[in-house]
Amino acid sequence: MAYAYLLSLSLLLILGSAQIDLEDYDFNICLDYDSYCIGWTVDSTKTNITIAVSAPTTGWAAFGISPSGSMPLSDIALFWVDEIDGTVFLQDRYTTSTRSEGPLLDINQNLILIAGEQINGKTNIVFQRSIRPCDTDTTGQDYPIVTGTSRVLYAYSTDDSDPSMDQYNAINPELSEISVSYHGQNRGARSVNLLDGTDLNVDLEGDTQTVELTVDGYTIPSAKTTYYDTYYTLPV
Repeated sequence: MAYAYLLSLSLLLILGSAQIDLEDYDFNICLDYDSYCIGWTVDSTKTNITIAVSAPTTGWAAFGISPSGSMPLSDIALFWVDEIDGTVFLQDRYTTSTRSEGPLLDINQNLILIAGEQINGKTNIVFQRSIRPCDTDTTGQDYPIVTGTSRVLYAYSTDDSDPSMDQYNAINPELSEISVSYHGQNRGARSVNLLDGTDLNVDLEGDTQTVELTVDGYTIPSAKTTYYDTYYTLPV
């Protein structure tokens, strides 16, 4: 069984049937609680992090870190597998405060592609990045992984389409200019402790009481964002 690896360029050609297993990493979680999942391992010095992503699409997908949980000012890894020859692309991108600009190519491509595949309707990739990239303070295009909770973003193609190649860069394919289809509802954000993992189990005291709070007879409106307040008197 061939397993393709690349340690310096963000371009990879799959040589055979690869297997990327999120269980091979120290931590794993599904960002949408279902099908867009990641696994990751932080090295012992907390200098670099290796991230494996499994996206439920055969088109483009993206993984990002955001200071706020929204798209502006985010650090984004955009990836896809070419439908024709199986080449895996990984691009280091960022967004500005202007949402309409979309993810732009970083001046410095700091992501290291390790492996990639497209299998069983999913696009899987493994890459490495620095916990705190060297150009974080100089270009503002990379966002560090902070102690505690990070706001992690995800998005992927709605129609399983690869990006269209607007301007192919033969010398550095990872710097090719592309256009991607809109992700529609295939996007979201989640708070994840990337440095220390996701084990949030808490040992409760033996006399701990559990109270279930529900809202009955309320119809959720069709508006995209709705705020609803209610109050409860807790038992004492």
